[in-house]
Amino acid sequence: MVGVLVLSHWTVEQILEQYQLSQAQLVGLLTRLDRLKIIDLLPGNRIKVRLARNFAWRKGGPIQGFFEQRVQRQFFESSFLGPGELRLTVHGSLSPRSNAVLQLRMRKLAEELDALAEEDKQLDQQSRAGTTVVLAIRPWELSLFTELRRRKADLRTVPAPVSPGRTAR
Repeated sequence: MVGVLVLSHWTVEQILEQYQLSQAQLVGLLTRLDRLKIIDLLPGNRIKVRLARNFAWRKGGPIQGFFEQRVQRQFFESSFLGPGELRLTVHGSLSPRSNAVLQLRMRKLAEELDALAEEDKQLDQQSRAGTTVVLAIRPWELSLFTELRRRKADLRTVPAPVSPGRTAR
C-alpha cells in the first residue's frame, strides 16, 4: 500500500493523516522501499520516487502474483455503475496484425493516463482520487464455448449442411 501511495506522489504527512500507521511504522516501510531502490528516502522523511510512473512489475513476479490473487478480484467486484466508473466489454475476431494495433493503442492510452496523473499531482489530495484503468486483450474463448467445441477429429465426420428444399442422401 505504501509503495502504491509513494508512486502516486503522496507525502509522509499525507499518508500519516489518511492511514492508520505510526510514523515509525511508515519510516520502516519507506526504508524497505529505499533498500529496494524504488524510492530515495531523503532527510526530513521526504520521498523521491526512483521509478518511472509507467514502469511495469516483473512478469510472474511477487507483485504481479499479489495483483492476480487479490487486487484483480476486488477490482472487478463492482457493477461499474457509479460516478467515474465504466466497464466496456467488446468481442471480435481479430488477425494478429489487428491485435498488435490494439495493443499499441492500449499502450498509448496508458501513456495518456500517466501524463494526466503527472499533471494532476500538482493539485491537492482532496481534488484527486486514486484511479485504476485495466485494459486487457488476448485471444480467448469462454470456457462454455470451448467445452462445446467439436474436436478436430469430429469435424471430419460432421455431415454437410443441407440446403433448403434439398434432402440429404
